[in-house]
Amino acid sequence: MREIIDYAGLFPPARLPLDEALREYQAYRSHPHSAFLARFVMPLDRLMKVTNPAAHPWRFSGLVRASSLPVQDARAEIDRCVAGLRFFEVKFPRITTDAIELDLPEGAWNEENDYRRFRDFLSLLTASFTGRRVFIELDWRKPYAPLMALMAQAGPHFGAKLRMGGNTPDLTPPSPAVASFLLAAAAAGLPLKATAGLHVPTPNEDVETGALMHGFFNFFCAGFLAYSGRGGQDSLIEVLEEYGYEDFCFKDGSLRFGSEEFTAEEISRLREQWLLSFGSCSFLEPVEHLQSHGLI
Repeated sequence: MREIIDYAGLFPPARLPLDEALREYQAYRSHPHSAFLARFVMPLDRLMKVTNPAAHPWRFSGLVRASSLPVQDARAEIDRCVAGLRFFEVKFPRITTDAIELDLPEGAWNEENDYRRFRDFLSLLTASFTGRRVFIELDWRKPYAPLMALMAQAGPHFGAKLRMGGNTPDLTPPSPAVASFLLAAAAAGLPLKATAGLHVPTPNEDVETGALMHGFFNFFCAGFLAYSGRGGQDSLIEVLEEYGYEDFCFKDGSLRFGSEEFTAEEISRLREQWLLSFGSCSFLEPVEHLQSHGLI
């Protein structure tokens, strides 16, 4: 669980004001399980609204909202975000932005001319966000494997981002789609982070939307199988759909689920290199579920 939760309190359903979300993030850094906390997720276009950051150094992941833009207009938005980021880092040098997250602008994934637009977009991101890992949110409902391959070719600073839920049931990907995405990202050698829908360790029904949500235990363990090469589509689906709290056994130095067992060293390596984190608008909810089941 080390640095597994990227705090996204600005986003629904929490949707906190910026100052309140920052106060919450700083408070969680003193929480008994603060080791679970990773970055603060914040849109880059809201940087200038940060007026009184905490005295202690902290990290955030900058979000670029590009999906509403045609690809030809994305450059201007990215240039604006980069200018704001540079100004912010000069003003607040103790705050580090080492990750960027963005969705794809309209038309960026067109197949014509060997994905020329997408290649150009990757070059723009490489030049704009030097020294930072860039996570591109890929739509699980569209062909993403060719894009993953191009991202991997573009350099180790790219990673994939998968949306695991939302405010309507159709935004939650079915287990076969999640399994396919994990296997494709592993095959391409892309680091991965998830966002939305993973507040609870095991599969659960969301009261507000009625959707069956994925569990973060299940998601990461399916990822362990994919990135270690120890599982195929069917075994990943089984982990995603069938396993509850009683199917995860934490022993001294290892984790067992089903017939699989991963040592702490293997999990640490997989987490550090590949399965990095998940974004959550609540830090306390995942922690409290673990506490209520006697896991921490």
